[in-house]
Amino acid sequence: MNISEHLLTCLIEECSEVQKLVCKGLRFGMKDNFPGRESNNTQDLLAEITDLHAVIEMLVDNGILPNNGRDERGIALKKQKVHKYMEYAIKSGTLGRPPCNYCKDTGWIDNVKRSGTSVTIRQVRCPKGCTPPTQIL
Repeated sequence: MNISEHLLTCLIEECSEVQKLVCKGLRFGMKDNFPGRESNNTQDLLAEITDLHAVIEMLVDNGILPNNGRDERGIALKKQKVHKYMEYAIKSGTLGRPPCNYCKDTGWIDNVKRSGTSVTIRQVRCPKGCTPPTQIL
């Protein structure tokens, strides 16, 4: 194994660690900390993301990946794509509707508006009759 293969293997491992902690966060909650551990899933995930960034830097430092800097346009395009599919998921009923800010019950969505890299979801009525809040994702 050469340095390139070693660092690419480290990249795989770090991506896997991030994936594992996201799954734990989904299963047990991001604030959960397993008994006997001092950190919670959020803290553990942030640590693994830091490790992932470190390996990416090492790949750049060793000339395995180009040093093109942060691709702001690519990031903005990805955010737009994610928001587009979030909107579709809300309309198709597979993404949970936002809870009412007052009673925390799930309301009905009347209007979803996309603008740039953000999505505005307006909850028009709560099943319990609370005042409709506006939420931004």
